[in-house]
Amino acid sequence: MHYPLLLYLIVFNSTIRAFDAEPALLQKITGHINKQAHSNYLFKTGKAWLGLRLEFVGSLLILFACAIFIIRKESIIDGGGDLSSFANLRGMALVYLLQLSSALLYTVRFSSEFEAGMVSVERIRQYTQLQKEAPHVMPSDKLIEKKWPSKGSVEFRNVNFRYRAGTPLVLKGLNIKIPSGAKVGIVGRTGKSLVLEYLDNAIFNFSN
Repeated sequence: MHYPLLLYLIVFNSTIRAFDAEPALLQKITGHINKQAHSNYLFKTGKAWLGLRLEFVGSLLILFACAIFIIRKESIIDGGGDLSSFANLRGMALVYLLQLSSALLYTVRFSSEFEAGMVSVERIRQYTQLQKEAPHVMPSDKLIEKKWPSKGSVEFRNVNFRYRAGTPLVLKGLNIKIPSGAKVGIVGRTGKSLVLEYLDNAIFNFSN
């Protein structure tokens, strides 16, 4: 379930009641609960399906083994062989075959958990291959005056923004100059948070 949504409901309870938003939020939470119940149902159903099939495979193997034992017993009797040693081996084989279905289930479960656990290793490997950011101190930083900034003006010159490498540009050729003391509102479908994040990072880097 969407646990942050529950946290918002608890923290902003008075605001939700003030705007009479209970029905919409109740419908949203009900949808999240249904999705979680649906995924849990599919998981348990798949687990039962796998256990049933593995038990069926184990039962078939036991059936084939018993049939082979019966045929082999007839051949030993006809040949005048010793049945006592054959009975001991047959009993030991049946004991191991009875444990085969549980061993198969454990093997399949272990392999699936191992594959799911290796996803974290794959993510770590991807992070180690990411392109490194620029160093904290650049040679061009020496050109900046110690009293900078003396004014709070902001200027963008032909700025292009994208969320990550390989994605299309959300801002193309942005040219804007904001004078000191001005109040500016950013309006648009995409790129607003990216501009603010870029400004926050730039101010933090220069302040350090």
